[in-house]
Amino acid sequence: MNTNIFLQALNPQHFKLIIMPTERCNFRCKYCYEDFAIGHMSNAICQGIKNLVKHRATHGMSHLSVEYFGGEPLLADKIVFDLTDTFQKMSTMYGFSYTSHITTNAYKLNFSTIA
Repeated sequence: MNTNIFLQALNPQHFKLIIMPTERCNFRCKYCYEDFAIGHMSNAICQGIKNLVKHRATHGMSHLSVEYFGGEPLLADKIVFDLTDTFQKMSTMYGFSYTSHITTNAYKLNFSTIA
């Protein structure tokens, strides 16, 4: 067992979030396990995530890593863009590094989405 992985997970300087902005998807792949019942994340959940990140930022966080997952996260692109914008601003304000990743079927991916 690699104890380094566990120690990294408990390190308060590093924070990793996997965010599911929507369970919905524009494809219906045979292997998919989602039931597509949950729509977009509520504003209250989005605000709660922002508050959590701010709390961690003010208590010594040095790196935030976010993974957007779903469903198809880009069906909730406004949520993804809003959270990403907030995290980027917090990163500058509180001095932590920020990276993000997205698992997407790329149907809604275009130059304006990437920029």
